[in-house]
Amino acid sequence: NHNTNLQFCIKNDLYAIDYTNIIADFDSLISEKSLAIAYFNRGNARLQEIEYLNGALKENAYLEYQAAINDFTKAYQTDNSLIYALYNIGYIHLLEKNFKKAIEVFNQLIEINPDFAECYYNRGLIYIFQNNTEQGREDLSKAGELGLHGAYNILRRYAQ
Repeated sequence: NHNTNLQFCIKNDLYAIDYTNIIADFDSLISEKSLAIAYFNRGNARLQEIEYLNGALKENAYLEYQAAINDFTKAYQTDNSLIYALYNIGYIHLLEKNFKKAIEVFNQLIEINPDFAECYYNRGLIYIFQNNTEQGREDLSKAGELGLHGAYNILRRYAQ
C-alpha cells in the first residue's frame, strides 16, 4: 500500500515537471563541470606535492610536472572557463625553467583575459631574467596597474 502511494505521488509530479530533462541537465553538469574541477584539483594536489617535496623528486620531477600538466590540460579542455588551469600550466613551465613555453601560455591567457595581472607579472619576471629589461618593465608595470602591487617592488629592484 505504501508503494502505491509513492508511485502515485511520483506519477503526479511527472506530469508537472519534466524530470528527464532536469536529470539530463544535471548529468551534463556532473560529467563536464565536476570532471573539470576534479582534474583541476588533482593537478593542484600534484603541484602542491611537488612544491612540498621541493627537490626530493629530482629524478621523477619531469614526470610529476607532466602529470600535473596533463590534469590541468584535461580540466581546461573539459571546461575552458577554468583559465587558472591554463595559468597553472604556464606556472609549471616557469618552475621547470622552460621559459619559452611559459611565455606562450601567458601570452595565450593575456589574449583571453587582458586583465590577468599574474600573467603580466610572471612574464615580466621571465623577461627580466632573460635580460630583456624593457619588456620586463612594461609587464611588471602593467601587473602593478592591475592590482599586483608587489610588481612595483620588483620593478624598483631589478628593472631600473
